[in-house]
Amino acid sequence: NTFRTMGRIGAKEYAPEISTLLKDPDAIVRKGATWALRLLKAKESSPDLVLLLKDPDAEVRRGASWALGELSAKEYSMDIAMLLKDTDDGVRRMAAISLVSLGAKEHAMNIAALLKDPDAKLCRIAARALSILSGEQFSARGDTGVIAAQTWWDLHQKFGKLPWKDLFDPAVAYAEDGVPVSQNIAFYLAASQRRFLNPASGIEEVENFKA
Repeated sequence: NTFRTMGRIGAKEYAPEISTLLKDPDAIVRKGATWALRLLKAKESSPDLVLLLKDPDAEVRRGASWALGELSAKEYSMDIAMLLKDTDDGVRRMAAISLVSLGAKEHAMNIAALLKDPDAKLCRIAARALSILSGEQFSARGDTGVIAAQTWWDLHQKFGKLPWKDLFDPAVAYAEDGVPVSQNIAFYLAASQRRFLNPASGIEEVENFKA
């Protein structure tokens, strides 16, 4: 808290002394020093901060990555990109955010690999990061429907003639009343019911299937 207070009040004259604490044996002290240097915008401390990207403590690595991104230390973007493969979810998230802060488009492919990361929050951050860096729309795992709906709306605004709600009347009718299927499809749906309703399947929404 002392470090953060010093950073917030702009005590930049203490930046050299704070930088020495980046080597402190206490991880909490090292993390606090990264926060203070970030808030002080002490870019001259970047060479010391980059060493902490390999710190054994995940919170320290995250703090150092955040500081380098905020300090516009783009010369260390390669070092930050290495954290995209870190074992800690929070560190990987911050690395992606920091690369966006640095405008490091050259690492877009590395960030794209995170779109299938097991951590859902990281997937969303990666999608947002790619959208900012490339100017194109990217979807995270599980977010495709939201982006598709937005795309439909954009196209309707540009080219559509019918009222927006009328476009979905047939789909609403099928969803509420069902749709005839062949005997073959009906057989396989019935055969799959036991698997769908098994809690171990991981399928959360099964009410529509039972209906």
